[in-house]
Amino acid sequence: MNARVAFAVTALLLLSACVEGPGKFFSGPGHNDFGRQLSWPSEGEILSVQGFVIKNERDADNLQKKWREIVAVMKNKPGFIEADLHPGAASSKLWMEISRWENIEALRAAVSDPGVQKLIKQLPDIRMSHIFVTSESRHID
Repeated sequence: MNARVAFAVTALLLLSACVEGPGKFFSGPGHNDFGRQLSWPSEGEILSVQGFVIKNERDADNLQKKWREIVAVMKNKPGFIEADLHPGAASSKLWMEISRWENIEALRAAVSDPGVQKLIKQLPDIRMSHIFVTSESRHID
């Protein structure tokens, strides 16, 4: 299992730990603290993870379309490395977006852009947002 797959599996497990019941997610520290994490003074590479619950095929199509628009803008932002959008397996309603950035400052600047904010507001409700520190020394092979 490569590091990217290992992280995606870990992120999905963490998101599943946020679920209180069907359609209900826990809130509080570690669940809805993306804004606090954006103010964190980190120097290293980070991963930004968002979880979406999709109700139907139209929502899935809308998410993919809007996500592509956001990524087209983000690719031109300083510090952007890559982004992926993953649907849940076996007709799951859960979708996971993972983007990698050189540092927290780059992500903070990108999501503060008014054009990006406008696009983010067009996404389905984000049920989980979290920032993770990444390091080559932490990868599992």
